[in-house]
Amino acid sequence: MRQARPVPRPRRRGRVGESARGPVRRPPRPYDRYAVGLHHLASGVSSRGTVDERAAWLREQSAEIERGPKEREYAPGYYAVFLYDPDHIKLEIVHTS
Repeated sequence: MRQARPVPRPRRRGRVGESARGPVRRPPRPYDRYAVGLHHLASGVSSRGTVDERAAWLREQSAEIERGPKEREYAPGYYAVFLYDPDHIKLEIVHTS
């Protein structure tokens, strides 16, 4: 007796990141803050002193400080420090009065 052939499944069109055979693995890319997605992450604090304190601690830890802490021209009372995390994502610690 002959065995029946399996019925071929229709190929489905995959969603983004999928193929007919499963997930597509893409090589990791370095973070690009000007690409679509996160530009930078800001964290508000309660006082200018806290911004200064965090900036001093970050310097002790050899963090990569981009600029500040200082008053920025964005708005009156906008006081911030900008830095980069180990993945080179830009972070901001800010106080506004």
